[in-house]
Amino acid sequence: MNQLLKHDVDQACKTQADYEADFDALKPYTSIVRTYSAVDGAVPENPCQVAQQILPAAATKGIKVILGMWYDDYPALDAFCLF
Repeated sequence: MNQLLKHDVDQACKTQADYEADFDALKPYTSIVRTYSAVDGAVPENPCQVAQQILPAAATKGIKVILGMWYDDYPALDAFCLF
């Protein structure tokens, strides 16, 4: 399900409702998903805040999320660094 994190066909970021629909489709097959990033920068001028959308959707649908993340040279994340 690599498409779980992708932008919609119009390049808009997925919303919580989009993820909830994905989880409805996945629920018969799994109770856990893994992301590879907390932010999807596939469209650099419009990075999607995946964690802000997917975590509430997962909680609503009873899905567990393994949230992949790493630090990159992304100024918006600097406030969250502990070093």
